[in-house]
Order: sequence, then structure tokens, then C-alpha cells
Amino acid sequence: MTSRYARPPVCLGHTQGRDWRQEWFESASGDARRRAAEVRRAGFRAITSSLGYQVTPLGQLKLSLVDIRGRRCSHSTGGK
Repeated sequence: MTSRYARPPVCLGHTQGRDWRQEWFESASGDARRRAAEVRRAGFRAITSSLGYQVTPLGQLKLSLVDIRGRRCSHSTGGK
């Protein structure tokens, strides 16, 4: 898959479970927004949220969180 962006989003860290993943990005770069759009196009649910200023090995940075959940449920009305 080729990206239409000059560089891929740079993830500063992540944590994950069986059907979810959380990634954090520097807010100023816009990478969180691009990553959320990327995973939504792939059919996953993604929510972005500000983490505010955090102390990291790179210094104090304003971070954004991308919460990624399992594939979308189909919206059929029949059956359970």
C-alpha cells in the first residue's frame, strides 16, 4: 500500500490488547489525524483525543492519542 503523504505517521508509543490498540503521536505534526484516517479507510473504528503536555524522553511534548478498535459491525437489521 502506497501512502499519499510525504512520510508515514511517526508513532511515539503504543499499547495493545486482543482487539484494540492505542497509539500516541506529537499533536503539532498532524500524524494522529492522518493515522486515524488511515485506519478508518481500512475498516476499523478510530477515535482521537488530546493527552495534553506529557514529559517524554524527547522532552515535554503535546501528545494526541489514537484509539483503534476492531472492525466495524455490519449494520444489518435482520437477526441477532
